[in-house]
Amino acid sequence: MEIYDIGKSHQNGTYLLRIKLEHPHDVVFGRFDGGRVIHVNAGEYFYVGSALARRGSTTLGNRLQRHCSKTPDRPAHKIREVLLKRFDKIGIKYTKKPSPKKLFWNIDHLLNLHDAEIIGIIFARNPVPLENPWSEFLEKSGRTSIFAKGLGANDSKGHTHVQSFDNPDDEWWRELPEILPWIE
Repeated sequence: MEIYDIGKSHQNGTYLLRIKLEHPHDVVFGRFDGGRVIHVNAGEYFYVGSALARRGSTTLGNRLQRHCSKTPDRPAHKIREVLLKRFDKIGIKYTKKPSPKKLFWNIDHLLNLHDAEIIGIIFARNPVPLENPWSEFLEKSGRTSIFAKGLGANDSKGHTHVQSFDNPDDEWWRELPEILPWIE
């Protein structure tokens, strides 16, 4: 489990989740694509998201805490406790006793699977929205592929924020905080 934080001391920003799925699944991603069932192979995936509010449920701390949780009938992602300790250390605020998670965002349906595990997080503490530049960077890297065009990017036409991480490479993952597009 690796967590990288980049940027200044903002409470908002953009993030990248590295997700491992042990088994293939047929998933309905909420209302995405009319509720169509999408086959998701075992393997690794990236999800790019943003949390641009300065306070409330859509701050970086609250959004990442939410992603690292599952519905009450399932244990949280193992990385959750490590992430919250990091938040405490660097001053990122989050709700200490959040409400039980309900599936809402497209990505919730993947992250809530029993064998889905967030194995890495990169977050940039920056109020500038970097979601689309990061998604485009990953798409053009030659290391990812799109398995459902537009997935995870309902509010961002022409983009896809959930991508398959083809041939996972830990060394490249560790380089990402230095090479992802950045705007001060």
